[in-house]
Amino acid sequence: MINSIYREAVEALSEALGSFQDLPSGNGARFKIGSAYLLTIYHADIADDNLAEIAFKPNSFSQIESVCALTEHPVLPNQRYNWPRVGIRTSDEVMDITEALRAAIA
Repeated sequence: MINSIYREAVEALSEALGSFQDLPSGNGARFKIGSAYLLTIYHADIADDNLAEIAFKPNSFSQIESVCALTEHPVLPNQRYNWPRVGIRTSDEVMDITEALRAAIA
């Protein structure tokens, strides 16, 4: 279910990364830089207690591990793709992750 933290995260990521595309499944959105996917944010099919999860395309930027370690919440990876993920539960975490992404891709 779409929730306020997910909406806040999409808005913050849009300000940092530009436009996004809603997923056909309706459970999230994708962000690209140029023609390459950078990350996908989800509001459904995520770990309990998370309000959003961001999955990062492997090797899309060098600081993925440090961004994923910002919250240390359990995540629910997609077994097919198994991209590194970070769980989000609060507005402060949205801002911390967004700032880390801005610094990583600058």
